[in-house]
Amino acid sequence: ITLENKLMRWFKPELIQTHMRYEEKTVGEDIIEGNNTSDGESTLSEDSEERNMKENMMTPDEIYKMLSSMEEIDIEEAGQYSFDGAEGVLANFAIYKGNIDEVRERLLTAYDEKDYKNYEITIHSIKSNLAVIGVMGISAMAKELEMASKAMETDTVEEKHPVFLKKWDEFNSVIKKIDFQKG
Repeated sequence: ITLENKLMRWFKPELIQTHMRYEEKTVGEDIIEGNNTSDGESTLSEDSEERNMKENMMTPDEIYKMLSSMEEIDIEEAGQYSFDGAEGVLANFAIYKGNIDEVRERLLTAYDEKDYKNYEITIHSIKSNLAVIGVMGISAMAKELEMASKAMETDTVEEKHPVFLKKWDEFNSVIKKIDFQKG
C-alpha cells in the first residue's frame, strides 16, 4: 500500500471541531441498505459500508486546508520538515498522533517521580515532534521546560509543567479526534 493510498483515508468530517474555523464538509443524505442477522440486528453490506466510508472521508487536500486553518499550526513551518509537501506533512501528523499517549505517559511518570533527566529527554522529544508538525507555540513552551530540567531548575519545572500540560492536552484532544485510518 502506497503512502498516497494511506493518505486517502483520513477522517470523517463530523469529527471536525467548529473552533477550528473550517467550513465543515457536508454529505448528502444517503440511504444505506442493510442486511439482517439471525438475531434481528441490521448490518451494513460491505459495498454500502465502503461507499458510506468513502463519502464521509475528506481528501488529503481538505485535511491539509483544515490543519492550515488551525491557529496553533504554522503549516509552512511544518512543510520545512516534510520531504513530500502536503502529503509529507499529513504523514507527520499521523505519526505524531500515534505516539501521543505513550509519550504523555512517559512525561507524567518522569514528572511525578521527579526524574528530571528522563523528564528532560521526554520533553525534548515532545518539543521536536511539535516543531515537526508546525506547532511552534507549544514547542517553545516545551523548550523552556527542557532547558529548566537540564539546569535542574525544579521550581520552574514545577511552575510551568501544569500550564504546558494543559495547552498540550488541549491541542492533542483535537488531533486525536482525527481518524487517521491505515490503508
